[in-house]
Amino acid sequence: MARMDALRENSVVHLSLDQLEETMALVTHSGQILAFNFSQPWAKRTADDPPALLPICQSFHVGGIIGVDCSVRRPFLVTSGVDKSVRIWNTSTHRLEMCQYFSSQPGPVSIHPNGLYVVICFPDKVLVMSVLWNCLHEHRVLNLRNVTDVKFSVGGKYFALAHGNLIHLYNALTCDAHGQLRGHPQKISCFQWAATSPYPTDNGMVSCSLDGIIINWNISELRKDGEYADKRYQYRVVVADDKNMWAVGDPASSAAEAQCKSILREMDRFGL
Repeated sequence: MARMDALRENSVVHLSLDQLEETMALVTHSGQILAFNFSQPWAKRTADDPPALLPICQSFHVGGIIGVDCSVRRPFLVTSGVDKSVRIWNTSTHRLEMCQYFSSQPGPVSIHPNGLYVVICFPDKVLVMSVLWNCLHEHRVLNLRNVTDVKFSVGGKYFALAHGNLIHLYNALTCDAHGQLRGHPQKISCFQWAATSPYPTDNGMVSCSLDGIIINWNISELRKDGEYADKRYQYRVVVADDKNMWAVGDPASSAAEAQCKSILREMDRFGL
């Protein structure tokens, strides 16, 4: 089945030859636009020696995008897709800077605020990679399976990985383990770095899970600063600033569904 899908994506749906009959352009089923030299000695060509195909315009992901993150200090945006590629885009020029394919499908990705490092989650491992001018170079391998989310801190000192009901913290420079955040009884659905002051420090974090629990964390002391639980809702996304917190969730029952179309409660982050 996988082979048939690959053949379908690479199949040609349209051909066009220029007036001088020198260049043949083609469009594949996946939307890629390619070209090759048509004015060549075809008698010398064999099935094992096809002509070189060159992209006419920059390539895009084939299929859906899984992970996306943006650098703060450089105009870089990183994406991962079901086509097993990780791509770095320039948000200033709107062009593709780099594309690298992997043997397994990448999942969540995060790019350092300085744009020099990328963390990529795979089903069986986590790769910390350096961003070079034409490729991604492996810097460190972390043996964690099925990581569901990854984020660099605002200042870039740490990066965090959501692994089941735990959050693993690592030093962004050395990739050494900094600690773990324990407190969620069920799988973590989302977490975000947050500061305790208007200045963007790396001393706070908020997280949520599908069992209706939101936790405010103190990163300096690796402990809870507060907890809010509402079993009526399955929280999927949570964000916070230095004062407030916002969470989005689904109703866990039909009784709660009627209330989810309005604001139930505005929560003071430090009043949990």
